Amino acid sequence: MLRLMRTSMAAAAAAAMLAAAPAALAAGAPASAAAPAAQAGWHHPPQRAWFAHMLRRVHASDAQRAQIRGIVRGARAQRRATWQQLRELQQRQWRLLAAPTIDRAELEALRAQRMGLLEQASKQRLKTEIAIAEVLDAPQRAQLFELLQRGHRRGLR
Repeated sequence: MLRLMRTSMAAAAAAAMLAAAPAALAAGAPASAAAPAAQAGWHHPPQRAWFAHMLRRVHASDAQRAQIRGIVRGARAQRRATWQQLRELQQRQWRLLAAPTIDRAELEALRAQRMGLLEQASKQRLKTEIAIAEVLDAPQRAQLFELLQRGHRRGLR
């Protein structure tokens, strides 16, 4: 259980700080966007607690932690809107695939829309990661990335 929780939290932090492929940890993330699990961010208590722990390990001040919480909260609404749109596109795709005849052109149009939304989500994540990184000083960033990389080497993704 602890390993599973650490794995989820490592994925969330990596997604938030490293701009890795969107990890599909978002509750209700569409199947086609399986990588976006961590995309939902730190609104789940274990993820929040784990990231708070990581910030303490790099000696982030109370002011830095508060600023980072604000950044994450601000980005959350954008992420929710994007993932809601992706879920709706997935539902449309399933309806089209279940139809008596397959409309390949419409399915391709949906795929293209989904790719555009995933690109938008990736840009949103990078913007958030940059904002978080700018709150920390260079030694704190270096230590945080080392901690995150150490977790990935242990297979905690």
